[in-house]
Amino acid sequence: MWWLLSLRWLANWGWWLVFRKWFLSLGRFTNWGWWLVFWEWLLHRRLVLWWWLLGWRGLGVINQQEMGW
Repeated sequence: MWWLLSLRWLANWGWWLVFRKWFLSLGRFTNWGWWLVFWEWLLHRRLVLWWWLLGWRGLGVINQQEMGW
């Protein structure tokens, strides 16, 4: 069931990830590209953390009833 949540997340956020990657690739050719590279790194770290947390909860590794969620 965890993969359904992943597919739903990808459907909701996949278009944004593609657009963001394209937009940030343009920024590398400008003098403000370093700022976009920093934001790309920051957003990537946050998305990876959420993906990891959702994956562990979806796999049942974190039992929601025991944790009181």
